[in-house]
Amino acid sequence: MAERAALRFQLEAEASRRRSAEKALALHAPPAGVRLDVPGGGRRRGAASDGGTFRPLSALVEAHGERSGAPPPAAAAHLAAAADGVLGFLDSLGARVGRVLRGAPVARAGCVAYALAVHAWLFLAPFVQLFAMPTARAHAHS
Repeated sequence: MAERAALRFQLEAEASRRRSAEKALALHAPPAGVRLDVPGGGRRRGAASDGGTFRPLSALVEAHGERSGAPPPAAAAHLAAAADGVLGFLDSLGARVGRVLRGAPVARAGCVAYALAVHAWLFLAPFVQLFAMPTARAHAHS
């Protein structure tokens, strides 16, 4: 029974804090007609300015063609479009993984530990092989 009363007290305290925070927010909120300017127009980073899809490589090929005065080769334009599709997929996959990792600190710590372990292994493995080679040769000739 005491536990239930303690929980009820905590709930009432949180509700009171929420009400006071809402009142403070209502007092300091801008009027309804005020518009806040956001740098970049509120678009997400990497969004196309014309409302279309983000095509970094296709835009690069087109800009190179405009600079040279000749249309870009069809194969280069096709390859850039395919690469843009792959980059778009990887970008959306990274955003989804980032969203999951933002809410799961244990998974985020696991990913960081895994990345550190892989980098340490890739950095240390050549040195281990380098220092192991002379001793292996010395034993092979004796």
